[in-house]
Amino acid sequence: MPQDTTTYDLLIVGPVDTEKCFVYIKSAIERFNTGVGKEKRITIIGQELKGIIYAESGGKGETLIQKQISEKFDMVTAIFWNVDDSLAAVPYLSTAKVIELALKSDKQIFAYVLDEKAAMSEINLRDLGSIRTFQEQYLENSGISFTVKDEHELEEQFLNDLQLFFQTLIRIKLLHELCRRYRVCVYMPPMIYERNCETVYDKVDGIVKDYAIKGIVLSNVSDLMLIGKYAGKGLEYISGNHLHIYNHFTADSLRKMGVQMGTYSLELPFDGCAELKENTSLPMQQIVFGHPDLMHMKYCLLSWCLHWCQTPGTKL
Repeated sequence: MPQDTTTYDLLIVGPVDTEKCFVYIKSAIERFNTGVGKEKRITIIGQELKGIIYAESGGKGETLIQKQISEKFDMVTAIFWNVDDSLAAVPYLSTAKVIELALKSDKQIFAYVLDEKAAMSEINLRDLGSIRTFQEQYLENSGISFTVKDEHELEEQFLNDLQLFFQTLIRIKLLHELCRRYRVCVYMPPMIYERNCETVYDKVDGIVKDYAIKGIVLSNVSDLMLIGKYAGKGLEYISGNHLHIYNHFTADSLRKMGVQMGTYSLELPFDGCAELKENTSLPMQQIVFGHPDLMHMKYCLLSWCLHWCQTPGTKL
């Protein structure tokens, strides 16, 4: 029975001295398509720049080419060696210009610098300096550049990068589907140390922006600043057990701050829970821990995103 396949168009670019490497990029694409791609129903179509540019009227040639690249391709693979084609006249766009365009268009980029030895007659120090400067400015800062020793290492590195990228992409799509179907909340990690504060809260901002989460479980006093921060999102704010609600004074104060659900402290006896419930207007819940996956929040959305957002070169 035929199954739907998602197709991605990938542009292969590089100065003239790297064209010998294109066949290795295409070999990695073929290996991906017949391996992980077949399993996940993903197909990548790799094309060279000179093979896709077509005649078009109605504007400047360079502008029209930029438009074609932006509209047609999902990803770009760029290779550098000894020649910087931005310093010479090229029939289409220089490799550096294509990468700049891809960055502005938020395309996924795989970029590699070949460290293979070349004859002295083939080396231009001005070109090498320009490539190094470009790599430092655009590639290394974006986490999208790798140095490889030869064409064979290039093929293996690129294949590994493709597999890692789509593994991450599939997980991201799964998270979006889970958020759409279920009540997914961010469970704030308790005891956020000073050195981690900015990182954690920045990641929370990203999660709230990118995912349709339903609420935030507050575990620290500092988490209370999140209440009202995401206006228009309609989030539910839940006081986690780490905020230790023992009495109705605490519960009522949290309710005034905007907390919509409280959690009994695990240290509160059951009869204390009943008494507290009678004296507060804040809806209360009891969390019973037991399974280690729940105890340590193995599937915590925040922890997952903190890990995968650090994958080099991955645009989430």
